[in-house]
Amino acid sequence: MIAGGIARPQRLAIGLAVVAAAAAAGALVPVYVGAMGDGIARLAALPAAIALGFAFVFARRFLFLSVIFFRPLCDPLFEAMRFGSGAGLGGVANALVILMAFVLLVEKPAAVGRTAVPMWVPLMVAALISAVQAPEPAQGVKYFLVYLSYAAVFSIPFFLEECRQGMGFAVRFVVAASVLPALCGIVDFARGGGGGELAGRISSTFEHPNIFAFYLVFNISLVLYLLKSTLVRVSRAQRLLLVAYMALLFALLLLTKTRSAWAASLVVFVVYGVMFERRMLVYLAAGAGLLLLLPAVQDRLADLAQGNERIQFSQLNSYAWRKLIWETGLAWMKPESLPLGYGIDAFRYYSPVFFPLAGNFNHGAHSVYVQWFFEAGMFGVACAAWLFYRLFAMLASGMRTDRLGTVILVTVVLEYLVMSYSDNMLSYLSFNWHFWFLMGAACAFNTAGRPRAPAAVRGVAGPAAR
Repeated sequence: MIAGGIARPQRLAIGLAVVAAAAAAGALVPVYVGAMGDGIARLAALPAAIALGFAFVFARRFLFLSVIFFRPLCDPLFEAMRFGSGAGLGGVANALVILMAFVLLVEKPAAVGRTAVPMWVPLMVAALISAVQAPEPAQGVKYFLVYLSYAAVFSIPFFLEECRQGMGFAVRFVVAASVLPALCGIVDFARGGGGGELAGRISSTFEHPNIFAFYLVFNISLVLYLLKSTLVRVSRAQRLLLVAYMALLFALLLLTKTRSAWAASLVVFVVYGVMFERRMLVYLAAGAGLLLLLPAVQDRLADLAQGNERIQFSQLNSYAWRKLIWETGLAWMKPESLPLGYGIDAFRYYSPVFFPLAGNFNHGAHSVYVQWFFEAGMFGVACAAWLFYRLFAMLASGMRTDRLGTVILVTVVLEYLVMSYSDNMLSYLSFNWHFWFLMGAACAFNTAGRPRAPAAVRGVAGPAAR
């Protein structure tokens, strides 16, 4: 006898299967809880990973944009969900982004065959060679996948129609994603900032004030893009809101007390002022003069004037300390290691050997240029130079349609290179994801075609009027 389209034996089998699955889940829950511990974050790691897997299958575009949007907020959460010293939910998110880019590449290889692929393949080859000879294989694999995720985040905008049609979506998207970290920065300031060596400095949801500072500089530049670009139209109310938001970002940037970020923030405004609006230079000079009156700014700048010489029992300032670790690290390199370097994460691994102030602590290079030369050698440096050469070339192609906006985007890259001089930029995943997503969107737009002028400019009525 058949009822509801399903025979009674089939209904019985389905019911038994459901009961068995429920019983198995009930039996596994205590085992899972025992393995994960009492932390709520760890208990939620597996369900969250399963949810990410379903989103990858059924809502890939939504998943990618959600991961990019919320990634700056997730460092504390992912750290809490980490299983010991191994990978956690953050590793799952990285793997999904890489897999997503690979699937899109297989489905539509022509979309990135002449753009993203030629840019990134040499650098990925250098990173793979460096990972193979890494002194710690697990760290080599980890950082290789991190670098591969940067290439994936850059490539995916080439497959998104909204990125290929204009820069408005990508710039607004990244700026909107910065609102929640900015609010967390305000909360961090209200709580008094960090402690110890970071006393009085805010870091929001990032691991260090420097990372938050670089993230703020990046978004300040994008707000300037929204205010000045001819391809992105904003209303008067939106313009006032953006100006107020830029002021907030500048205030948070001062509270990070990151000098290299302060210097980098000047790049885009100086370049813009020289090329487009000379009065901007007057505003910069006046603003800098006022900021020099602040005790916090004076203290941070005065720190550079002392501790520049290494004398027994003396304490070096942060820049002198950096120069010392760069000099000792490069002097320690052997000639036979110059072509390919010592492998990923080798600088940190060997720093207790060559750095006299290591104190049995593994220090990073605090400079992308020194780190990458030490770890990937001359070949790796050449591949990185090729990547940025192609990036500048693809961005420059936008000069024909939006000279002002293109100059701002180029100076954003210059800011990135300035900040890379004195910090471990390669390790700052969420910041790099936003940076490379925006660069990918800009290159996708420049190689896809020309912008569409707004209807009011073209003199054409909208669909309803027509």
